[in-house]
Amino acid sequence: MYVILLTQEWEERICATSTPSQRLAEEAQAQQAHLPGSAVPEHYKDFADIFSEEAFAHLPPRKAWDHAIELHPNTKLPRGRTFPLSPAEQKELDEFL
Repeated sequence: MYVILLTQEWEERICATSTPSQRLAEEAQAQQAHLPGSAVPEHYKDFADIFSEEAFAHLPPRKAWDHAIELHPNTKLPRGRTFPLSPAEQKELDEFL
């Protein structure tokens, strides 16, 4: 638990907002809390043990084909765009950065 003590001056300057995705997630979570019974659809009831809370509490057992991904220290990531931007978006990004 965290406690933050604010002065009167700071209380007037705090403006907390949320993003649309945060609001959608909160709404979905609230709707899910009101669902009667299980949230697992009827045609997946045979696999209910897969959807249980206990199934997510631990990792699956190690297998012979498990492997590690070797990471090299101080290696730089390749430079490239994640997705192409329109010229207006690219200009806005360049100005922001």
